[in-house]
Amino acid sequence: MKCLLFHLIIIVSFVVISCSSEPESSQLSYENLRKDGIISGFGISRGNPLDLLNRIQPIASPDYVDIKPDLYENDLMCLGVKTKKGWQFVPLSILNYNEIINSDDNISLCYCPLAGLAISVNGKMGVSGLLKYDTFLLYDEDSGELILPYSQQTYKSNQHISLNPIHFLTYEGILKRFNHAKIINPKYYKNKSDSPYGNYGSNKQMGIGHEKPGLNADFGQSEYLRYHPKDRVLVIGHSGRFEKAYPIPELKNRLGESGGSFSDSINGREVTISYSPKYDWAYAKDKNGHNINLAFSYIFSLYQHLPRIPIYTFQYRKQD
Repeated sequence: MKCLLFHLIIIVSFVVISCSSEPESSQLSYENLRKDGIISGFGISRGNPLDLLNRIQPIASPDYVDIKPDLYENDLMCLGVKTKKGWQFVPLSILNYNEIINSDDNISLCYCPLAGLAISVNGKMGVSGLLKYDTFLLYDEDSGELILPYSQQTYKSNQHISLNPIHFLTYEGILKRFNHAKIINPKYYKNKSDSPYGNYGSNKQMGIGHEKPGLNADFGQSEYLRYHPKDRVLVIGHSGRFEKAYPIPELKNRLGESGGSFSDSINGREVTISYSPKYDWAYAKDKNGHNINLAFSYIFSLYQHLPRIPIYTFQYRKQD
């Protein structure tokens, strides 16, 4: 009898431990997700929310080649991250289709076309097919957890997700300023001259109908009235955390047609902000010269998710 009781205790304990350690993906339901403003990007409302995982197919372990003239169009915008093999870039036109590029170095380049959000995270990421306020949720293939990129945390366990420094500029800029960089093989570029989102990147449409309640009314007020919804914003920070946003129009106003740099302060720490109109390249460095670009985003999307983040503005003062 004692032996039987002992085995029952062991079995019950095992069940409790097993249930408590279930991966996040096994606890998901559309009903619960909707309570947090999360929906399917494919219009699905029943079944397992992750049944459509990677329906938009990420590129895994892609081939990278040396940069050289005429490999890509000079004005093509490219997103890059520094890996153990050096800087590696991917054209935006490829990211519009695949959204995620997973490298052998366990570093992912991620781009959400609806939000204009460009980031890099550690790990192998999947396209979850889920949206919060028209911004994708990433899916960590190793942990099985969903990631909210603007919040920089996992959906259920609220674990902080640190972001890697990135650069976002034209291919011509890469040729001129990143001599030893690599870029994804053009074989992934076939038939991708047109965006699957049409002119979404330049029109005033804010998402595809799943915006944060009140967005249209709020965005047209106060300081945001001066911006086009798709104006790009550089988001910077220390230790992989968002701290301040710099709209590209403000950098153009401050630095003029020739571009340049200026100093700013974030939480008492000096930073240098630069912008090159020629290469459409905005970037920031800390006092030690380290890159602290953490994201680029459409300004309307940044406002939805981080309405309280400090925004740099430049007020022109006429000289007496």
